Amino acid sequence: MAADFRRGMAKTWLECFITSTNLALMNGLTPPLRTPNDLRTIKRMIKFDNLPTKLVVEAEILRCLTKHYDSLVGEMDSFARDTIVQLCDQELDSITARLQCSFDSHLSFIFWMAKLHMYALALVKETQQLKDKQYFEPDTLCSTLQQLAMTTAYRVIDIYCNDLGTPTCNTYDTSLVNQHIAFPKSFFFGVMVATFLLIKYSVLNRSTSTERKAESRRKIQMVHTKLQDYSSHQYTEPGRAASVIEVLCRGSPDTIELGAEIEVGGGASIALNALIAAANLRGKRNLKSHLLQRLNPVSPTSTSDKSQLTADDAGHSTPAKPISEMLEETASLPSDVWNQSFMELLDFNSSTLDFETEDGTYIAHD
Repeated sequence: MAADFRRGMAKTWLECFITSTNLALMNGLTPPLRTPNDLRTIKRMIKFDNLPTKLVVEAEILRCLTKHYDSLVGEMDSFARDTIVQLCDQELDSITARLQCSFDSHLSFIFWMAKLHMYALALVKETQQLKDKQYFEPDTLCSTLQQLAMTTAYRVIDIYCNDLGTPTCNTYDTSLVNQHIAFPKSFFFGVMVATFLLIKYSVLNRSTSTERKAESRRKIQMVHTKLQDYSSHQYTEPGRAASVIEVLCRGSPDTIELGAEIEVGGGASIALNALIAAANLRGKRNLKSHLLQRLNPVSPTSTSDKSQLTADDAGHSTPAKPISEMLEETASLPSDVWNQSFMELLDFNSSTLDFETEDGTYIAHD
């Protein structure tokens, strides 16, 4: 009985670890369970007998990623970051041999998504100080990470479009459940990050070769077609995601800037900046301020505080900055972001993607 209880507790905690880590990566937040003691505990739990294989493998994949998370996004020179990327890459590659397991399509998708997160985390951090975030000098770490991320994005898209949900998966009855709904939310987020990354670093990149651009366009078209297949109408989540892809692909290096408008880390940064770029192309340029306001809510000065100001105080006080300026200056994530429904920002069904006009009214989705 004691062994069964420990096994049940281990299963529960591994599921919590997986969920919290996936949410953190999707939100651009730091994974909460990443200390050496946390990771040792996770490693001990993974060794328990008779745990579901998929649970163990996914936990080990995310354990490898969280182990190196702080180093991937830390302040260091390019050589040190390159070393960390290689170490994490090697540990991920060794999982199959260490756990003596075979990957089905779901585990393969999780594996390649972890690699994409790793490259995106390092790439976004490495390019923060660069003025041109789309073109990198050859033989630099940024150039290497760009190529690795693009190749990994191809794998993510191939699995999502061709392997997930096929009869070999045997995970659900496709006649009863919409496949998009049946997949974990992290799967949808992952394929959108892969797509946005290809648009930014390949399709709209002047330095990318013609062959590379053509291959990227094929992958993006695959995602667009799959999203349309999942859509009963254009206002469903996959339908609206397909519309964002269409808008971005109508842009050009001269008309669209997919630089780091909001830097929250890794794939979340790529996703949010793609949404901002799409909104700008549609002439709705307040989305950046709207997202920053959601990330950094500014408490308005209470009327009681205003009433206590004396005439002398008012005469010598510094004029208040517009909220938009304050938001521009405070682009870091607040500690209580978990209580702010931040996931809505990456949800194509969310009303947070309505856009405000100059007169203060809101325009519904097209």
